[in-house]
Amino acid sequence: MSHIYDILAERHIGSVDLGFARYKLFTADSLPDDEWAHTDTDLHEIVLHAHLDDGRAREFLMHELTHCVLELAGYTSEDPDKIYEDTNEDMTIKLSRGFLLLVQLNPDLMMALAKKN
Repeated sequence: MSHIYDILAERHIGSVDLGFARYKLFTADSLPDDEWAHTDTDLHEIVLHAHLDDGRAREFLMHELTHCVLELAGYTSEDPDKIYEDTNEDMTIKLSRGFLLLVQLNPDLMMALAKKN
């Protein structure tokens, strides 16, 4: 299996359309606060650490995309006291792992769902 970064480059996929904005996808050799990935909802960017192995890169990309989906659904800020139950981060961890497993186990179904005709 090819590394996800190589696949994205080969297919000229450098952004994600979220309807209201297009988020730029890119890698960086280092990120703030020793993060492995980061989504900036103000700048519309998703940054992944450049030196992740393929499995971790795929997991973190799905994780960051899940943050974007939850942002669209109204989960826009952190809730350190968990007044509203799970925070965006809690939900992102749970949902991104579930989505990634679903995609990995059902690639043909996911491709069929993605096709518009």
